[in-house]
Amino acid sequence: MEQDKEQQKMQEYLDTKASVNYITEEFLRFVSICLNDEAFEVAVMALLPFANSVQARLKNAYDNSLVKSMGVAMMRMEVEPQTFSLGVGIELEEGVYNEAVNAMTFVLAGKTIEETRTFVKTDSFLKLVKESFDKQVDISFSIKNKDV
Repeated sequence: MEQDKEQQKMQEYLDTKASVNYITEEFLRFVSICLNDEAFEVAVMALLPFANSVQARLKNAYDNSLVKSMGVAMMRMEVEPQTFSLGVGIELEEGVYNEAVNAMTFVLAGKTIEETRTFVKTDSFLKLVKESFDKQVDISFSIKNKDV
């Protein structure tokens, strides 16, 4: 019986990781679209340094996994030169074997909008996103399951 619970936990964990990897491909396209969206750029340019951020979320409509949404955020760092930081986030629903998570990790700082647009098309950005999301899935499953 205990082994069945452990196998179910592991299967849900692996399913969640697979879902995150699948949705990440769509999320990368979403980030690029956001950064090139005129309304998003206008909102970012209106920010005061470190006062707030502009965020956009991609809701998960692909499967019924624990992944609720993935998001992107930009925060202004300096007025002149105009530099920004970029964050990526994931929201996981609570399940039988995990706690809910809604976390944002800033993965780039001190770059112009053009530099950021170029960066999000690189393998380095993909690697940072996957590392960030994998870490959040690991945290989600480790919190609740110390005794399972």
